[in-house]
Amino acid sequence: MLGVWGRAPSLGQPKAKRYMTHFLDIHTTPQPDLHKIISNARMMKDARNGMSKGTLDEDQPLAGQMVALIFEKPSTRTRVSFDVGVRQMGGQTLVLSGADMQLGHGETIADTARVLSRYVDLIMIRTFEEQTLLDMAEHASVPVINGLTNRTHPCQIMADVLTFTDRGIYCPAGDFYIDPWKPVDRALITHGHSDHARSGMGRYLATTGTAPVMQHRLGEIALETVEYAQTQKIGDALVSFHPAGHVPGSAQIRVEVKGEVWVVSGDYKTVADGLSEPFEPVKCHAFITECTFGLPIFKWTPQDILTGQINDWWVTNAAAGRTSILGAYALGKAQRLLTTVNPDIGPILTHGAIENTNVVLRNQGVTLPDTTLVTQDITNKTHPGALVLATPSALGTTWARRFGPASTAFASGWMALRGVRRRRAADRGFVVSDHADWEGLNSAIEATQATKIFATHGYTDVFQRWLSGRGYDAHIVSTDYQGEGFDQTEEDAT
Repeated sequence: MLGVWGRAPSLGQPKAKRYMTHFLDIHTTPQPDLHKIISNARMMKDARNGMSKGTLDEDQPLAGQMVALIFEKPSTRTRVSFDVGVRQMGGQTLVLSGADMQLGHGETIADTARVLSRYVDLIMIRTFEEQTLLDMAEHASVPVINGLTNRTHPCQIMADVLTFTDRGIYCPAGDFYIDPWKPVDRALITHGHSDHARSGMGRYLATTGTAPVMQHRLGEIALETVEYAQTQKIGDALVSFHPAGHVPGSAQIRVEVKGEVWVVSGDYKTVADGLSEPFEPVKCHAFITECTFGLPIFKWTPQDILTGQINDWWVTNAAAGRTSILGAYALGKAQRLLTTVNPDIGPILTHGAIENTNVVLRNQGVTLPDTTLVTQDITNKTHPGALVLATPSALGTTWARRFGPASTAFASGWMALRGVRRRRAADRGFVVSDHADWEGLNSAIEATQATKIFATHGYTDVFQRWLSGRGYDAHIVSTDYQGEGFDQTEEDAT
């Protein structure tokens, strides 16, 4: 970690003017600097191959440099790794504990930062409060490294199998990202929804079941495919994709580096729906999980009961001369509903975004009942008693009003919350989702046997506290994933 943004001068020469910037948080460190840390660390580690632990690095990048190691919060591993690392790079260390200093008490943190800056070339601080770190960095005239605070531990994260950056989930050992939200060179994609599979990546890797939807959405892209459970070596990482049960082709991504296994869930559900490849738990040391519906109130309607509810609603509407308009997302949810309804009740009409996805999936061999694309000449008169599958953004629009007297319903996990159906101006709500409910989230995490859990999009605060209370080493990760947002309109979650 030390010395990666520039070399120290040789002894007898003036010190270099250009220092590395502070290293306080993964999210505030520029992406090129993160890559430089990792690439330089690899080169330095390779260069030490076969050397004894007490032998100095050949180039001694910290020769003539003094590094202060402040341990307000003690740690054997952090102290040893930093102390030995600095010495191997030719530098010297000044180790200070909380007992050695009056940090923030007899002397302000600002004064401590200014004093230390006169005597050392770099400061590493392991402290209790994030604000202590920020104050140290603000007033120090030398670089400051975050050795740990109550909020973040970037040095540990950089050494993990996967790290969390401003572009997405990154694997240093393989130099790839998983479901990145900003352009990167190599992206591994869990599934085809627009918040996980985005345009602008140099190269993509996804399952054969996800590839057609991605090509439909993103056009011509450099896309490589892989089968479930097929292991690939990417750099120093072993990677494999495993069914997530979310939508057809969706996957969890397993990453193994030197025997340590991390799994990125993407979006998933644990209940088989007869459409998507059923979720398969993957044992791991760390599990990065969504928690879109991470509250106990979310409990999905069993598939057989859901089927009866939708078919009864459709039959009742048809008998009363009403069209049944059912709102559902274009990829996954709509097709799942198609597999549950009884096509003998009447014709099934589809919105263009849904029908386009149906065509893609049918071409992959997915069996769906016959559907008719809604065109300008189709109305309730041409197709009386029809069930219309529409994207959520089409509900209540001129497009929907062509069907005359109608009953509108919305199929979503959010229907478990009071008020959401009224907000959607729907007559009926069906509680169903392609994401795991509360029970599903907990059972999936337990099945992985992971001890470290990272909660991404959803009710992260509540879910992290719940997991911590159950003995997990649980953390919250900020991402750009959206989950099943009930106001989502971008391609209506395609």
